[in-house]
Amino acid sequence: VELKDLPDHLSAFIRRVCKEKGMKIPSFAIIEDSAPNAFTYGHTPKNARVVITRGILEYLEPAEAEAVVAHELGHAYHWDILVMTLASLVPVLLYYVYRTLIRQTQRRSRGSKDKGEGYAIIIAVTAYILYIISEYIVLWLSRVREYWADRFSGEVTGKPNVLASALVKIAYGLVAPKKGQTTTSENSETDDTSRNLDAIKALGIFDRKAAQSLALQAYSHHQAHGSEAKVETAEQKERIAGAMQWDLWNPWATYYELHSTHPLPAKRINSLTDQAASMNQEPFILFNRRKPESYWDEFLVDVFVYWLTALPLIGVLAYLGLASYYGYSITEKQGWCIGGIFLISWGILYLLQTFFSYRGPVFPKMQISSLLSKVKVSAIRSVPVTLTGTIIGKGVP
Repeated sequence: VELKDLPDHLSAFIRRVCKEKGMKIPSFAIIEDSAPNAFTYGHTPKNARVVITRGILEYLEPAEAEAVVAHELGHAYHWDILVMTLASLVPVLLYYVYRTLIRQTQRRSRGSKDKGEGYAIIIAVTAYILYIISEYIVLWLSRVREYWADRFSGEVTGKPNVLASALVKIAYGLVAPKKGQTTTSENSETDDTSRNLDAIKALGIFDRKAAQSLALQAYSHHQAHGSEAKVETAEQKERIAGAMQWDLWNPWATYYELHSTHPLPAKRINSLTDQAASMNQEPFILFNRRKPESYWDEFLVDVFVYWLTALPLIGVLAYLGLASYYGYSITEKQGWCIGGIFLISWGILYLLQTFFSYRGPVFPKMQISSLLSKVKVSAIRSVPVTLTGTIIGKGVP
């Protein structure tokens, strides 16, 4: 789309920021999808392209949409597109070295023994270990640059709280349409757009999978008018603080963040809150609750249940390894017996795992806000519930 095709306030904001920062105005595109998201791609700031979904314009207030676009402009201004592309090449090259050496070793093993084969295996294993380490370093670098883009948005808008408000709507998944507005999620043209966004998740405003189990009622600074509205706003902020508890207290959150291109939403909101405080502005939200207990016991139980179905396979491999070490031969009858024991034990443990994750036949009606305050939940430890509402977008939302 042309810049003039964007809302007037947004096009004026983009022109101002690009002029102040000496940037070329990037190209813009709109994806017809109701799930709010945005991303940047290209090579350098001169050919950067910013893409937003229709949900950014539908569900965010004008100032929030500007803050999100400013975040994407920050990626272009900091050369994040090129930096992350170059950084991502490191694990790719290391994996290529690993695969090449392994293939060469396999070819040599079919022929005569080569004295250099042992060195090749050592180099291949080292390359693979470095590949794993570099993957995590690239993810860490991506998360750092997300903080930089957030700070850029706070600087150019002068209101870090606005981006924090937008992140609540985007990263926590559930938003409310503006007054008199209908959703476009039933448009058949948007069926595949959300799935396609997974391909460029490192460039988006947030990592969609990192917050896929969370949701939050829309928060808007523009909803507050008078004393009664202030109470409502306080209640909304209380719900936001409840959602942040899982991000900041549950050990699973740290696990997901280590594998994510983006920081946890709660940590980004906290960072923006600190930036607002440094600019002598009232913080968006203060998360000052003391952690009531340790959640590591539930986490360790969850991890054990998660790997429960792997125990039979570990047992079979251990038995075969001991049999091979001591020179025992396994007859066909014994093989069938081992296979049967493996399948039966795996099935029993799978049922136990399922019963642990999906408990009870009762699914009480609950509100999203009450679910968000639950900290002891994970992909293994679920909460039976019945929800009523309208899903916007496709896939993760």
